Amino acid sequence: MRILYLASEKLQIAAVPFTLEGMGHQVGIYPCPMEQMECNEALQEEFERFLGHNALDLVFSNTFYRWAVECTHRYGIPYAVYGMDSPHYGLWQPSARYENVYLFQFDSRECEMLQKYGYRNVRYLPLAARNKDSLVVTDEEIGRYGADISFVGSLYTANAFDERSGDFPETVREALLGMMEENAFRWDGADRVSPRLALETEPYWEQLYELFRRMNDGILLDIPRTYLLKSFLADRKLTNLERNMVLQLLSERYDLKLYTRAEEKVAPGIRRFGEVDCGTDAMKVFYASKINLNLTLRSIETGVPLRVFDIMSVGGFVLTDYREDAAELFEEDQEIVMYRSPEELLDKVDYYLAHEQERLRIGVNGYRRVKREYSFERQLSKILEIVFS
Repeated sequence: MRILYLASEKLQIAAVPFTLEGMGHQVGIYPCPMEQMECNEALQEEFERFLGHNALDLVFSNTFYRWAVECTHRYGIPYAVYGMDSPHYGLWQPSARYENVYLFQFDSRECEMLQKYGYRNVRYLPLAARNKDSLVVTDEEIGRYGADISFVGSLYTANAFDERSGDFPETVREALLGMMEENAFRWDGADRVSPRLALETEPYWEQLYELFRRMNDGILLDIPRTYLLKSFLADRKLTNLERNMVLQLLSERYDLKLYTRAEEKVAPGIRRFGEVDCGTDAMKVFYASKINLNLTLRSIETGVPLRVFDIMSVGGFVLTDYREDAAELFEEDQEIVMYRSPEELLDKVDYYLAHEQERLRIGVNGYRRVKREYSFERQLSKILEIVFS
């Protein structure tokens, strides 16, 4: 099968084209990142000529690209999107419903919402673990990366709430802060923000909705208002607050290392290190750390982020906030450990730091589960079966 993988400036999962090639397919990577094509007619025409001159069975990407789907639709080429972001705002537009488009999303609640609004071509598919069996970690690297607890990820210092709330009416600012306060540090799977937003009637909310809709060029009018405002205004700010405060709390009691970008603002007392390469160095962190913490971005409502699969791919121990999908995919306290409150988080950190053999056993069990059931080869095979059935 001849497959074209679309490169991205923001999100590119090398495991996808390499795995497809290992499965026996002929795979090419389009050399121009799709983001550069959106406003460049010459690049658009070049891409369309490429599709017209090359017999392709499938175009594949990890983010939905409007120009790519328009071209594939004209040539009748199936276009599959294995989304790695949630919410995936780009899907809320007419071209995402074309009959040649196949959408695969890892958050079951997001899938349900898209299906509710008429996107019958979207399917729930969990993310996958990259094959890291060949990873080599030296004793020196274990010393460098080892810690009681590690966290690899963004703190979302840059978020729409901080950037724009100074211009909000006081009533809107107070309402948002109240929603975040009610939801903060409660990781039980409940959504307490959307019901509150649905009750707000101030006209300014509609102005914000239109502003954020325009910021995502091409979004349909039917994207739910509460869904868009929650994810733009509340979720990233709430994640920023939770990650900083949880990391600060843990740093006061344990040997904790944070790996994040230089521009992130970090609470005092947290030992921070630079951003690590997600392909190799991050995996060494996951292997060397006793506990790998996952604090899920709040806009991922039920799904399991790629970080969790990456940790498991090297046999690392995962301690994560509760995720409904994780409870379905993994056996709790046997393959993954979850917490629902700060108190439970501290209790489980204490317990598993004191019980090394149990911690190691859970890491091995998680590794075996993702290797057996959530490899990229297995998940991509499901995609191909659906597209070509």
